[in-house]
Amino acid sequence: MKYKNSLFKLFVVICFLTTTSTLWSGETGELVRGVILKDTSLKLEKMTKEQKRKIWDEISYAFNFEDMTKNVMGDHWEECSNEEKKEFIEIFTHYLKGIYVRKSGHRFGDKIISLKEKQGRKRARVQVELIKRAEGKVLTDFILLRKNGKWQIYDVIIEGVSITNNYRQQIHSFLTKSSYKDLVKKLNHEQSTK
Repeated sequence: MKYKNSLFKLFVVICFLTTTSTLWSGETGELVRGVILKDTSLKLEKMTKEQKRKIWDEISYAFNFEDMTKNVMGDHWEECSNEEKKEFIEIFTHYLKGIYVRKSGHRFGDKIISLKEKQGRKRARVQVELIKRAEGKVLTDFILLRKNGKWQIYDVIIEGVSITNNYRQQIHSFLTKSSYKDLVKKLNHEQSTK
């Protein structure tokens, strides 16, 4: 009986170690997990804008704003001068920060249920199942790019909706009717009025 009991315990320990090591094993999974855990580190009822700004400062290293902005601009990126590209990266990063700080509740979810990774040499996808208070279970994909030996997030897909694709459509629609300078004015104006 002791032998069977010991064998069962050993089996449980091996299963636990196998599942947890695959659950959090990769560099990309750890990066995403760190962002989500930092985002959920504050209690919602006590969260101020200043605390949200502090969290943004702590998690923003994980995002590749240059490639995110390039993706958002789509074909219009090549029409911009180097100065405009640099300017727009700063403006769009500041714009995303404003949205993050203004959003009530946690941005990515309240609790991680599961995490799966698919990693290539230069690109990776980390799929996370999260619990959100209002929506229940939410599936979120973090798309990562490896540049200069460093993994960073350049898109987040929440329940099938890509953040960069969503902004790209809006920006493309705007730029077909107006100029780049008008887009910059619009984004700066939105930031200053909120």
